[in-house]
Amino acid sequence: MIAPTGDVPEQKSLTLVIMSPEYAQPTGSTSASLERAIKQIATKKGNSDRIYRNTIFYLACSEAGRAALNGQLCDLLACNKILEEYAGRLESDQKQDIQTRKKEFDRQVDAALIKAYNIVAKCSAKEGIEYYELKAYAMDFSTQVRQTLMSELVEEEWILHSIGRTQLSRNNLLPEIGRPISVETLFETFLRFDDKPMILGKEAIINTVNTQCQRGLFNVGVGIEGQYTKIYHDEEVPFFGEQNWDELWLLDPSVLPPSVLPSSVLSSSGSAGNAGPSIQSQEDEELSSSSNTEEENVVKTYRKVTTSGGVPMENWIQLFPSFINTLRKNNLKIDVK
Repeated sequence: MIAPTGDVPEQKSLTLVIMSPEYAQPTGSTSASLERAIKQIATKKGNSDRIYRNTIFYLACSEAGRAALNGQLCDLLACNKILEEYAGRLESDQKQDIQTRKKEFDRQVDAALIKAYNIVAKCSAKEGIEYYELKAYAMDFSTQVRQTLMSELVEEEWILHSIGRTQLSRNNLLPEIGRPISVETLFETFLRFDDKPMILGKEAIINTVNTQCQRGLFNVGVGIEGQYTKIYHDEEVPFFGEQNWDELWLLDPSVLPPSVLPSSVLSSSGSAGNAGPSIQSQEDEELSSSSNTEEENVVKTYRKVTTSGGVPMENWIQLFPSFINTLRKNNLKIDVK
């Protein structure tokens, strides 16, 4: 979002706002006008309070960088003016010289723009406005914003690819017995509250849950709270990105699926006063147990599964972590039509 002049709508995904050059930051101090503009965007959307306060960060220019950029722009505009108004009067060698200078000024303007916009800011209710000065510069502004800037902010832990155990514990987001946490709550918490690092989006939640479930930090249940149709233990959650996150729950690692519960938990013992089952009932139990074992040992095999549907082009990349990788890890052949 570049130099917004009106109200910035609610942002539920990570958003960079590039501030107007009029809010340039003085060397060695802060700009009151820049801070007012940032606080207005960070806390308000129109006349109401902003709900998702941990999704927006800001890129501003320095006064020194703006001055250097203005100088380079003046040189470039002068070349353009000469080529437009005096093209018919210039000798071929003069015209070639002006065009060569124009190319050089174009390059210098790009470099000056990158160096001018080197101040990243974020706003939180607790810490106020924090600033970070970029240390590396790319060859063009697009690469600077999309790659260099993001890499440095991830390195500084302003933005997280995945949420670690420390962050989860610090923010009381580790499940306990009797206190499961929905994945949607985890996601919303990092979008709403600005006392936490920002996250890259749903990708960060998918990485977090799959990684920590595999490590045994928590299990993941599917279904209604307390009534889970499936519990994932020490494994990834297949098709995670496509599921309803309100029905995915982080569970205490002691909440296990029946397949891994100790036999002592699954079996029930009679009371001390009972004489015990009769011989006939024991035989019935053995037959029933044998029958159940045979049923459990019957494995259905499918030679081919067809999944159809439409996916918008901008979401194709989500097919890999949530769909294709899951099939590939199970040594299944994939044919996309």
